[in-house]
Amino acid sequence: MALQHQTMSRSAQRAYDDQAPSEDGEALAERIDALIEQYRANPAKVAEADQWMSGALSEDAYAGIESMFADIGDRIPPTGKVVWSDLESLPQPVVDKIAAVAREASASRSVYLRDLAEAAANSESRFAPEAAA
Repeated sequence: MALQHQTMSRSAQRAYDDQAPSEDGEALAERIDALIEQYRANPAKVAEADQWMSGALSEDAYAGIESMFADIGDRIPPTGKVVWSDLESLPQPVVDKIAAVAREASASRSVYLRDLAEAAANSESRFAPEAAA
């Protein structure tokens, strides 16, 4: 339900943004890309994107997460510090599951970071002419 509301909110924001005057398309795209890179380095923006994407992964991804955590748990010491060598023994299928879920989560986060950057860039371009006047 929350995901549906978030999607509807983003759609409404995009429709509003499309009506507003914007800067040259290429310059705007470059500004959005630059903002995305800034946001990736900003823990607060990453946390905001992660909060929005919570629950957005596929059912297979969630099943894969549970399975891979169990596989990892089978190979690490039950107590104490876990070191890299504890994880080096993970079989390739487990590593493949981790990579698949990581790629899906990264793509989902990227969508939300782009939404944040588009909203910010469109807002900046909408108010830039007024500030200069």
